[in-house]
Amino acid sequence: MVSGVAPIWKPRGPTSHDVVAQVRRALGQRRVGHAGTLDPRAEGVLVLLIGSATRLAEFAVAGDKAYAFDVAFGIETDTLDLDGQVVRSERVRAMDSTQLDRAIEHVRQMRAMVPPAVSAIRVDGQRMYRRIRAGEHVDLPPRPVEIHRLVFTGWRDHPNGWLLGGFEVECGKGTYVRAIARELAHACGTVGSVDRLVRTRSGRFRLDAAVSLERFVDACQSGRADEVLLPVAEAAGDLPAVNLPGPDDGWAVCSGRRVFVEATAICRPGPVRVHDAEGRFLAIAEAEAAGNGWALQPSRVLYDVRTQPSSARCLGAE
Repeated sequence: MVSGVAPIWKPRGPTSHDVVAQVRRALGQRRVGHAGTLDPRAEGVLVLLIGSATRLAEFAVAGDKAYAFDVAFGIETDTLDLDGQVVRSERVRAMDSTQLDRAIEHVRQMRAMVPPAVSAIRVDGQRMYRRIRAGEHVDLPPRPVEIHRLVFTGWRDHPNGWLLGGFEVECGKGTYVRAIARELAHACGTVGSVDRLVRTRSGRFRLDAAVSLERFVDACQSGRADEVLLPVAEAAGDLPAVNLPGPDDGWAVCSGRRVFVEATAICRPGPVRVHDAEGRFLAIAEAEAAGNGWALQPSRVLYDVRTQPSSARCLGAE
């Protein structure tokens, strides 16, 4: 089974599920997932988790995201992007810069937003977009958001004459750009919907290092997936890494037993990546202070040294 992490440049058009299905077919295996949905209209970084990396999804999706997007002021659709059905429109010819600055600061300070009705959020076990398409009306409560940075990048032309403003945002997990666009427009006294939307960063993975979907699928079909895959540990790359001092510790971790390591500046309470003395990724463990060091309790073993030949067991990992 192939395992690893792949930051893909998702093109505009396919859903995130479409991309996963295409990669599953190319690899001939089911264990493929992603770290954070992208709308069909959106393009940019979609992090694929393959094989054992799917077990690290909660860590891969936890990182902040960054987007570049355009807001069409004066038009609101049911999907809050220009692919939806228009529910309100009004011609906006210009925008006062002071008013826009105030709107940006207002949105940046928001701590909760109502998500778009057409979204992948589950309500009573069903995705919202499916319920909306079935004709249901569901009022979603506000959800917590974190907006670390929001800036205006300039005005652009739109062929249909809409006033189009460009923005960049850095935000936490679960923040919808389409909701940001709606709130920006409302704060400016009008309505708005997203036009262009590009995810430029997902956690530690940036767009300039992403592989095109076409190239990735071609490599998988040609048996060269290793050329475009990053190590499994990259899925939890934001966690501190702790190297075990000896092979016996690696054996203990893979047996689910707690091990102790000396104090180290890179360790902290909470989940950590555990590597053997050779630097190979073994497990995720919960670290807690213990005397002059740290106690590591394995919570997720990714590589089991006990299954290796005796000649390899002394190394404690792959």
